[in-house]
Amino acid sequence: MSHFTKVRIELREKEQIKKALQELGYRVKEDAILEGYGQSRTKVEILAEKSEVTFGLNSQNKVYELVADWYLNKESQDTVISGLKQQYAFVCVKEKVEKMYGYRIENVTKEKDGNIRIMVENCL
Repeated sequence: MSHFTKVRIELREKEQIKKALQELGYRVKEDAILEGYGQSRTKVEILAEKSEVTFGLNSQNKVYELVADWYLNKESQDTVISGLKQQYAFVCVKEKVEKMYGYRIENVTKEKDGNIRIMVENCL
């Protein structure tokens, strides 16, 4: 019996997702098999693994959905998803600031409330 749960997370860019996962400390594999409870297995485009959390991501209609067997994970679904969304947003903002607008990241701090503060410098 499969215990896999799918959650649409509205992330779109594969490379930025992979980078965000790596920055969060996940080992990332592409086109892999996600193993669940018992003998259940499912194919995923991106497999993310770290000590006590394993999940996959698949593209569905131009956005990604997260696939996981939460019976096997030691972190809650909400914690994993909110952390990934925040890091993905940070990666996207950082790339746009540097590439599109010519700014340089001067300082990044994570505040006590979980927000990320980015200070940039104009390089023009």
